[in-house]
Amino acid sequence: MKTIMVVDDEKDTCDTLELIVEREGYGSICAYNGAEAIKKLREAETLPDLILLDIMMPGVTAKEVVAEILKTERYSKMKIIYVTAVNVTEAEEKELLKPKQVVGFIIKPFELKVIIKEIRKAIG
Repeated sequence: MKTIMVVDDEKDTCDTLELIVEREGYGSICAYNGAEAIKKLREAETLPDLILLDIMMPGVTAKEVVAEILKTERYSKMKIIYVTAVNVTEAEEKELLKPKQVVGFIIKPFELKVIIKEIRKAIG
């Protein structure tokens, strides 16, 4: 079973995405901030196939989570989809999509069909 890690500092958002993921037949892991996400990745016996990563989090930022993923060979096959409520400019999007693991964006408020489409496009 493929697994998806949901990382969002808003519990309701994390819980909603986790329910969607599980309903679609994927396993799920939830982290409520970047530091918790990194800790769970380091401790995981089996890594998630995909991370749904909130861009705007206090403390350890999404950028720092991605940097940790990029520097660790063990994480090289994981995919990342950013989750954001903020409009991202074309230049920002280009910069955010530079790492090969980052495969897209999901914009808040969510549309169920968009979430499912992006997940399937990323990991099947």
